[in-house]
Amino acid sequence: MQQNTNNRDLDWNCILFLTLTPIFAIIGTILHLIYEGPNLNLILIALIFYFIAGLSITAGYHRLFSHKSYNAHPFLKILFIIFGASAFQNSVLKWCSDHRVHHQKCD
Repeated sequence: MQQNTNNRDLDWNCILFLTLTPIFAIIGTILHLIYEGPNLNLILIALIFYFIAGLSITAGYHRLFSHKSYNAHPFLKILFIIFGASAFQNSVLKWCSDHRVHHQKCD
């Protein structure tokens, strides 16, 4: 058995969440399509939330909070925090902290 050489413990909560969530989502989607049929409104809402969550990570967590590339109205900051959290990539504080450590090691 190979040992973890970077002296970090595995985050099993995160591993299980990121492994099981897509599996349950696929199963749930198939069951929904079988029992309810396709729903255009549901697809549209999912695409809108996908876009908003992605924008909140890239424009909010990454550029606004991690790099402080620009300033934004407090209401927009709150929206970025809420919808960024919906992407399940940790809190804004944890995400930014990890990202800054990443830049210390790669830049």
